[in-house]
Formats: sequence, C-alpha cells, structure tokens
Amino acid sequence: METIYTTNSPPDLHKSIATKITSAGIITEQIGNYLQISTLDLHLESSKDIHAEGPPTFCIAIFLDGKGELSIDTGEVLTIKPEMTVVFHSAAPVVGRTLFKKDSHIHCLDIRFSLEYISSFGIANLDRLIPMFEQNHSVAKVTMLAKKTSFKLKEISQQIFYCELEGIPRSLFLQSKALEALSHVLTTFDDTKTPLQLSKSDHTKIQSAISLIEHQFDQPWTIASLASTVGINQSKLKQGFHLAVQSTVHRYLEEIRLTNAKHLLEQGHKVLDVCLATGYSHPSHFSKRFKQRYLVLPSKWNQSKSI
Repeated sequence: METIYTTNSPPDLHKSIATKITSAGIITEQIGNYLQISTLDLHLESSKDIHAEGPPTFCIAIFLDGKGELSIDTGEVLTIKPEMTVVFHSAAPVVGRTLFKKDSHIHCLDIRFSLEYISSFGIANLDRLIPMFEQNHSVAKVTMLAKKTSFKLKEISQQIFYCELEGIPRSLFLQSKALEALSHVLTTFDDTKTPLQLSKSDHTKIQSAISLIEHQFDQPWTIASLASTVGINQSKLKQGFHLAVQSTVHRYLEEIRLTNAKHLLEQGHKVLDVCLATGYSHPSHFSKRFKQRYLVLPSKWNQSKSI
C-alpha cells in the first residue's frame, strides 16, 4: 500500500486564465478564479492511501467506477462504490483521508468551486440538500453527502471525459458543464418554489421511480403506472421527480430512451430494432423524435459521427 501525506493549497484567486496539470491517470484544470476540474482514470495495482489537508471548498465528486473510502477527520467512513456521487462543503480548511482499493479502476470526475463563488449565491451550508441524499457523513461544519449518481451527472461526466476541444473553447465547455452539474445538485435552493414536504420514504420511492425509468426504458411508463409501481401519489412523484432530476417524468423518459437509442445505433443495431428496444411503437415517431434531439435521422447517425 502506498500512503501519501499532503497539503493542498487553495487556488490562486487572481488567476484569470485556464491552466492544465497532467500526471499519471490524472488531469487537473484550473479555470479562472473559481473552478477546478480533475479527471481520474487510474488502474491501481496496489492500494493508495491519501491523507490531505485541503482549503475551504465546494466539491462534486462523481465516481463512474472504483472502490475505496472517504472520511473527514474522525468522522464515519464513507464507502466509495461505482456510480456514486459525493457532495462536499467546508467553510474552513479540513483534514481528510481517501483510500483507493487495490485492483480497482478509479474513474472519477472531481469538480471544485471556490467558497467565494458558492457564497455569492447566498449558500452558507448544505442542510437543505441532506433529505435528497442517501448517506450523510458530515461532521461539525463540514458536510459530506452521498447518493447514487443520476443519469444527468453521468452524462455530464462522460461529456467532460471525452471532450476533445482545446484552448478557449475547451475552457468554456468545461465551465458550462461544471455549472450544469452545480445547478443539478443545487435544485433544492430554488426559493421561487414552495418547499416540498417529502419524507425520507418519499425520496426513496422517487429514486426507485428514476431507477425504473433508467433501467426499464422500453416499458410504456406513465405517471400513474410509475406512481403505482413505487407506491407514491402522483402529485408527490411529479414534484419530487422534478426536484431530483430537473425534468418531468415524460421528458426524462424520452431523454433516457434517445440516449440509449444513440448508443445502440453506434453498436451497429438496425433502426427498427433500436426503435422497439427503446420503447417506441412506431418507427416514424421514433425517427421524428430522434431528429428533433440530434438534428439527424437515426439512419444517418453513424455517418454524421464520422464527419
């Protein structure tokens, strides 16, 4: 096992240009005075135990793959699993530990915003986020929450990992995606809406509904059938669903279907087979919706990718 002790310096708040640092399996990009994005793609032959003191920050860590542990000072250990999102907020420097397990593939996107930037929105703590997360490993004035990664955050992560842009276009793209992830996580801070009265059980059922759509997108889901299946009333499902994924049930189902249709087409499947596999009954309707989303007919998708 490799054990590392380190102190992470805060970003230079006077920098206004993007900088990029690359090491084995890790790319870190500092953008302006408020944003740092790191991508980790590590294949570990031995465990890596990192003890670090870091500056005040707001962090969204999206683990697409990997196994390990996270902890703050003497707080409870959070077990890292594939498809887990961890949100971290600290108003002061904090000591923590990260353990990446031997023989695991660490595939992670780490987005960090300066505390000054987060505070500019009037956000002093993340107490309002706690009900939306499955695990709470916070201590004192440090918040650490975890839950299953949403489809939207997976999509944002993949877009960042596979971004081939360089220079200013890349910097702008990364900023837009980081802000999109931040907006997705902080949906509960919308003060223009009446706060929802949802119990922990309600949140669990809403997550079950989201999982059903993500894994059984070929089914003819409606709000009524989805609510009945997970055991929640339709009103709570609609409101809670929008709070969790920033979309309606219908729009989210279609987004999942079209995203999976795109991947199936790239794997060489025929348009009719893809149409039926993703829950569309009529090829003409499928083609119309696909073109509206991707600006090209499904039959031409692979050709457009090669241009």
